[in-house]
Formats: sequence, structure tokens, C-alpha cells
Amino acid sequence: MNRLLRATLFALLCGPALAQAQAAPHEHAMQAERADIAAQRAKAEAGYAAERKACYQKFAVNDCLRDASARHRQVLAGLRHREVALDDAERKQQAIERQAELRQKAADAARKRSEAEQAGAPAGAQRRSNAADHANDAAAARSAAEDRQRRHQQELDAQAQKAQAAGAERARYDAKIKSAEERKTDRDRRERENTSPPAKPLPIPP
Repeated sequence: MNRLLRATLFALLCGPALAQAQAAPHEHAMQAERADIAAQRAKAEAGYAAERKACYQKFAVNDCLRDASARHRQVLAGLRHREVALDDAERKQQAIERQAELRQKAADAARKRSEAEQAGAPAGAQRRSNAADHANDAAAARSAAEDRQRRHQQELDAQAQKAQAAGAERARYDAKIKSAEERKTDRDRRERENTSPPAKPLPIPP
């Protein structure tokens, strides 16, 4: 084996190890970021609920609710922006890991070819080995693609369930708020009717 081939094999073998060493802290950072986004979203929801509750103690209820809703939407939009950026970074990291896997497979194939050449393997055996390598590579590629697709679908399903639960909770909360507003309006109307001036007495006939 000449010096150039040895150097090439060394680079191919070391590449995946370096990629994995770099991917580990990156993956931890992404997990920490997702946890922080989830915590901030939960905090925003709790704060929004508290603000809405406080609005019903004020005179301008509708204005207060509108301002609270606008602030809440702004916070959620910022969290969504962070989430999209995180998804993009995760896709790029997966592409890097896939390239490392391909380099590893290429290194293994080169090593096997070199060993076969050094051992003087017959041409037919070498072709069968290459065909088996290609078949293994194709199977590994399909398995990796299916795993990525399954993880992506699981994430989409989880997000859909969370959105559905949040929508149902928001609908229940809005219905409760609407009922409270109607009761308040009815109470105010009754109070106005009870405080109306008494009717003037009829004139005394001559």
C-alpha cells in the first residue's frame, strides 16, 4: 500500500470520529434550547392567563384583554422563530452526520479493496465483495432515511397534539370568559333598572 493510499484511508477513518465528537456537544445544546423554548412557552401561557384574570378587575376590560392578547402573540412568535431556527440547525447537523456515515462506508470499502488486492483475491471474488458492499450501503441508506422520516413524523404528531390540546383549552377558557362577561352585563343592567327614578304620581282629579 503506497503512502498516498494510507494517508487517504487515515483521513476517511478519522473524519467520522471527529464529526461524532463535534456532534455530541451540538446535540446537547439543541436539547437545552428546546427545553428552554418549552419552559418559556409554558411561562408565557401562565402569564397570559394571569393577565386575563387581572383584566376583569379593571374598568376597561376589553382594552386590557386586547393588549394582553397582543403581547402574548408577540411572545409566542418569538419562541416560534427560535424553534424554526433550531429545526434548521438540526437538519444541517443531520446532513453532516450523514456525510460522515458515507465517508465511513467509503473508507471501509477502500480498506476491503486494498486487503483483497494485497491478498491477490480473484477478480470474481472482488466483484462479489463490491456488490455486497453496495447492497449494504443501499440498505444502510434506506434505514437511515426511514429513521429520519419516522422521527420527523413523530415530532409533527407531537406538535399537532399539543396544538389541539392548546386550542381546546383556549376554547374552554374563552367560553368561560364570555359567560362571565354576559353575567356582568346582566348584573349591570339589573342595577341600572333598580336605580331608575320612581314614576310621577297621577294628578288629583278636580
